[in-house]
Amino acid sequence: MKNQTSEINHQPSTIDHPAPPLAFCLYKYFPHGGLQRDMLRIALACRARGHAVEIYTSSWAGARPESLRIHIHQPRALTNHGGMRQYHAWLAGRLRENPPACVVGFNKMPGLDVYYAADGCYQAKASEQHGPLYRLGPRYRLYQAFEKAVFGPGAQTQVLMLSPIQESLYVRCYGTPPQRIHRLPPNVARDRIAGPDAPEIRRAFRQTLGLGEQDKLVLQVGSGFRTKGLDRSIRALAGLPQALVAKTRLYVVGDDNRRPYLRLARRLGVTDRVVFLGPRDDVAHILVAADLLVHPAYHENTGTVLLEALAAGLPVVASGVCGYAHYIEEAQAGWVLPEPFEQDRFTRGLQAALERRDLSDFGRRGADFARREDLYGMVDAAVAVIEKTTQAIAECGLRSADSGCDTNSTSAIHTTELTHVWLAEPFRTLWQGQDPFERADALEGEVFRRMAARRTIRISVQGGYYFAKIHHGIGWREILKELLHLKRPVLGAQNEWRALELLSQIGVPTMTPVAYGQRGRNPARMWSFLITEELTGTTSLEDLGATWAAQPPSFRLRKALTEQLASIVRRMHAHGLNHRDCYLCHFHLDAGWAREPVDPDRLRLHVIDLHRAQIRRRTPRRWIVKDLAGLYFSALGVGLTRTDRLRFIRAYEQKPLRETVRQHRRFWRHVERVAFALHRRLST
Repeated sequence: MKNQTSEINHQPSTIDHPAPPLAFCLYKYFPHGGLQRDMLRIALACRARGHAVEIYTSSWAGARPESLRIHIHQPRALTNHGGMRQYHAWLAGRLRENPPACVVGFNKMPGLDVYYAADGCYQAKASEQHGPLYRLGPRYRLYQAFEKAVFGPGAQTQVLMLSPIQESLYVRCYGTPPQRIHRLPPNVARDRIAGPDAPEIRRAFRQTLGLGEQDKLVLQVGSGFRTKGLDRSIRALAGLPQALVAKTRLYVVGDDNRRPYLRLARRLGVTDRVVFLGPRDDVAHILVAADLLVHPAYHENTGTVLLEALAAGLPVVASGVCGYAHYIEEAQAGWVLPEPFEQDRFTRGLQAALERRDLSDFGRRGADFARREDLYGMVDAAVAVIEKTTQAIAECGLRSADSGCDTNSTSAIHTTELTHVWLAEPFRTLWQGQDPFERADALEGEVFRRMAARRTIRISVQGGYYFAKIHHGIGWREILKELLHLKRPVLGAQNEWRALELLSQIGVPTMTPVAYGQRGRNPARMWSFLITEELTGTTSLEDLGATWAAQPPSFRLRKALTEQLASIVRRMHAHGLNHRDCYLCHFHLDAGWAREPVDPDRLRLHVIDLHRAQIRRRTPRRWIVKDLAGLYFSALGVGLTRTDRLRFIRAYEQKPLRETVRQHRRFWRHVERVAFALHRRLST
């Protein structure tokens, strides 16, 4: 079946636009998506300033503005990435036939002059949630190549950035130059601001829902129920005391498949307490009528609904991953759940919020904050960058399409997907214009480990010291051996690179990378390297513990080290990372530990040697046991006391010991058995 292409021209013919139009590129438009609404607002603002605007999309649902010209091409592909490839090929052809003044993209793709970064970093997400086999698939190869065409250091695309959290991920993954990133303020629609008639709107709307003033209306807004954490909200509702559940309802606004969540509500016995309102145009009224907004998202680049709640005077409970969550804390208008997310903590927080008599005071503080802060200037700031970029293109001919990325070349995408290189100083300057893999392979220094397919060396560059790990494919024989033992094979430096990225994101001190590269599609012959700064002035906990027999540490130092070590390992496991070589020798302490009296806040433990680390969505129990048993085993020689063990367990579980012993006694006994079994095996 052939692809379908159509054009809808709603531009009045009486208006003459001698200048080329602005091309706005969005894969799909539907009226209730946050990205889609932002695109339309920016397009209409550009049109109001006298620019002709043409929109290129694969589908359009809802009303069509009369002042915009819309081009629609419907791909016929079995997969989303196949449809995206067809859409982009069509788009590139149309833009070559009719060159625009500026190409503004709302999805990542080659050939953009300006990109509106509403989506998170795909490379970081893929590295965190998927293994190496996923990165060999066509979906990853296309999306990663499209993302690199926007954020790579050789691109020229101007990036409209919404989230500082995502900005750091993009810079870390691609080395995006800071001069190409433009931070935008939030974009809250003015109709979300609660007016003087808000009490009357609240009373009337609650009446239509059959709610009295004593009933609690908890609201969740957003399409994409899985990403927004609707399952977490339903579980929290079911976990409330029965008397509170009886007067609380969770209303859900958004467009998505509701069947899995209805089944969850039925299983938890709260079917009559969860109400799906579907996509709505009267969200402003619903915000005013609600008592509390919940937004326990798994991933959220920004979270505009959080600011809409502030403007409407509605208190908020949100997860800390949301890019705009910090506004809630600044306004003192609700509660931000720390990461890693804990369902019990969310349930307790929801109960505490609903039982507060001063809950409305949080809403008033949010409304006051929204009135005095700039939460509405995103569209104007975005238009300013688009106009500046358009002017630069007109004057200098500078555009992303000239940066060497053929927007219609499939082979260019396949070339990009096979090589990933990230360089920081001094290697970015030293290796400029040269093959980084050959330069890395030629490095010489003090050899720490040499194997058939890998070597680790300490090198000196421009007065600084670094550790370099160079990998040359482990071969199919080693891969099959690992798989037969039900182990995930380590194919190269990518394992450690991904682990360093994740530890940096969750605030765990570790080694600082300065160069990374991976080349090749064949997993058995993959060529990769990783160079990190040398940790100076540190000592391993194993070496430190060896001196404790002759020089026992102070109580404060011993307590602080135990609790900090437990906290780090807990954070790693909570974010899906297990070390596989989790021993005291791989935790290094800064030199500040020697200062007395000990200040726990100054202690800084670094995690090293992550060559075999694994990252998943959730850490399996057996790998948690292996890590904890490894720590227990390596601590047997440093005079580990029963008090130390209990203190570690309490800090790791973050619960009272009495509760931990009651709930997890068998688990910790299993850890102990594995540790002693390892000790016996290595002692014989």
